[in-house]
Amino acid sequence: MSARGAGVARSLDRGCARSSGGGAPARSASTRFPEVIVLRIHPVLLELIHSLGPLIGQLERRDPDLARQCRRALSSAPLNVAEGSYSQGRNRVARYHTALGSLREAQACFETATAFGYMPPLSAELRASFNHVLGTLVRLVGRR
Repeated sequence: MSARGAGVARSLDRGCARSSGGGAPARSASTRFPEVIVLRIHPVLLELIHSLGPLIGQLERRDPDLARQCRRALSSAPLNVAEGSYSQGRNRVARYHTALGSLREAQACFETATAFGYMPPLSAELRASFNHVLGTLVRLVGRR
């Protein structure tokens, strides 16, 4: 093998890259995403969506467009959480950020429906569930 070929082969060998100080620095446990939190929040989010089903039906009768927008936002959140769980780096943060925005949009749909007089405000339990999931996503997005 030529000298140039040996250099290329060695640069592709992960062991050589680590031993020579090259490559990406190792990440400590404190900088990794907490996988357990992600796995726990997904079913909580699905249960929240299930609980909101009757309210979306009520909204559908008063404002079909707002109900469709709310349904799309609620669908987007768990899909992006699931996708983010299997993504890496900036893609992971982007998926969680999208889920955060979608869930906040869904919450705003119910707030808007209340402002229009279509329905009463969400129960304290539903608001707490929204806040729990939103808070978890905020913490995930804030990690760098």
